[in-house]
Amino acid sequence: MLRGSLGPPLARMGVILPSSNRWIEPQFQYYAPSGLALHFERARITGPWDKPVREHKPEIARAAAVLSDSKPDLIVFNCTGTSMKEGRAGDAFLLDVI
Repeated sequence: MLRGSLGPPLARMGVILPSSNRWIEPQFQYYAPSGLALHFERARITGPWDKPVREHKPEIARAAAVLSDSKPDLIVFNCTGTSMKEGRAGDAFLLDVI
């Protein structure tokens, strides 16, 4: 969120989030520092689509590709459940996919 400014952002961050999550966007917007532009893309990775992260490779890659169109400085994957289940190996896999 660019508080008090409509000029170019100082930085851009892309966020991949579960399609069912309704809280991440407002929380990121609230806590984001001034000058950080946030771009969100939803992925079907939880609920009825819950499966090991490796099986989500096409969906995560799709979300990262869509976010890359906004030319972010960073893309993050925000899904605590996946991170808790998959551990460091899952995080390393996600880095490669994104």
